[in-house]
Amino acid sequence: MKLFVCTLLLAASCQALAGLYKWVDAEGNINYGEYPPVGSEAQRLDPAAPPPANSTRDMSKIRKGMLQAREDKDNAEAEEKAQAEKQAKTAAYCADLEQRISTYQSSPRIRRENAQGEYEYIGDEQKQQRLQALRDKQQKYCQ
Repeated sequence: MKLFVCTLLLAASCQALAGLYKWVDAEGNINYGEYPPVGSEAQRLDPAAPPPANSTRDMSKIRKGMLQAREDKDNAEAEEKAQAEKQAKTAAYCADLEQRISTYQSSPRIRRENAQGEYEYIGDEQKQQRLQALRDKQQKYCQ
């Protein structure tokens, strides 16, 4: 059993010493490998050192920054969407006001439904008051 463990440790240490090599073959291609071919000029490359212990903290900061950027982008998109919806509602309201003003101006008589569900015509004075109220709303919300 001790012999097996020693053999295993020896094999692992040999692989750790193998390293990484870079060489150019006869066709001009750059190759990389653990063992260079016999008779070729190979350059031994040092493997990258393990990352420093604080790199996980750096990655955490990067991740937090990415999450914050994503949240900011989502918030900006939601705000932009809400603004577009508000503008669409305002445009629809203004179009309705324009239509109602046009109706009041072009119709000689305007009727409305009373509490009993019956239609009654409004007088000229009340028509002018409602028309002025519609114009005031138009000026307030649609300019």
